[in-house]
Amino acid sequence: MDLIHNLQTEKEQRQWLEQYVPKELIQSLCHQSEAEMMAID
Repeated sequence: MDLIHNLQTEKEQRQWLEQYVPKELIQSLCHQSEAEMMAID
């Protein structure tokens, strides 16, 4: 159930971000590995 909830939340977050951030940036962020995401933080 958590996996389904997380997928739904991710979709909602993307939709919200698309209002403020270029789609190219969102796509590049969503396709990064976990290690790459940790390096950004």
